[in-house]
Amino acid sequence: MKTVTSQKLLLVLIMLCSHPVLSQQHILFYKLMKANVSVGELIVYENHTEDIRTIKTTTKALVPNLLFDIKMEDIKYSEFKNQVLQTATVTRKLFNGSPQVSKTIKSEGVYSDGQSPLTSLRGINEISYTSTMLYTTEPNDQTHIYSEYHHLFMKVQRIAPHAYCIRFPDGQICYYYYEKGICVRIVTQTSWATIESILISQNLAYK
Repeated sequence: MKTVTSQKLLLVLIMLCSHPVLSQQHILFYKLMKANVSVGELIVYENHTEDIRTIKTTTKALVPNLLFDIKMEDIKYSEFKNQVLQTATVTRKLFNGSPQVSKTIKSEGVYSDGQSPLTSLRGINEISYTSTMLYTTEPNDQTHIYSEYHHLFMKVQRIAPHAYCIRFPDGQICYYYYEKGICVRIVTQTSWATIESILISQNLAYK
């Protein structure tokens, strides 16, 4: 009896070890608000296997303003292998009363450090935390994060338990608030509006 049981246990262990690695998919849905009025949506798609992690964010917003409405479409994509950045792409389309501007940025080569941009350079294979990760991974002890859009390392300031502030070179200031490691609220201050992103739902699945 003991031999049969041991054989069954061994068979189960072999089946588990030989099973293909599952892919974890995490999707977060945010509502964008201005003065308690919905102005758009932000969706975060994160896929994670044993050594590959990809994060894609899509933002669509139509923000009323005094002179004209501001329309923005933004897509970010980052891919990590063994927890380091391999590639990143940002495509941003903006219409603010003038002809629409479309800008695509790809990460390659070396990048300046936010503390000493003229003298300190880092390669892409040294980057382990980027702005796309801010939605699904609380920065905790991170002192700087890499901005795919600005190609710079930005300083992370802890303002309260599970709350952080990041100031970007274009004047934009973002406040991030976390619960159980997930960003549940973002307050973005710009020269033309203050936008609040509120997590309304999330899905976690294995494939």
